[in-house]
Amino acid sequence: MINTLDNSWAFNSQQTTTTFALEAESKAILFALSWAIQNDWREVHVLFDSQVVIQALERPRCIPN
Repeated sequence: MINTLDNSWAFNSQQTTTTFALEAESKAILFALSWAIQNDWREVHVLFDSQVVIQALERPRCIPN
């Protein structure tokens, strides 16, 4: 995470087990957003390159298995 107010940055990691790459991408995004909520960050930009996840987040329904 980068704080644009003072140009500081931080990182975090978490170990998890997944079966599919899509599941791993989704968990990483959830982890990043959860971390932002825990730190009371009001503006967050999450960068990722999974087109499938991007399309899924744009739709109001679940991703099929």
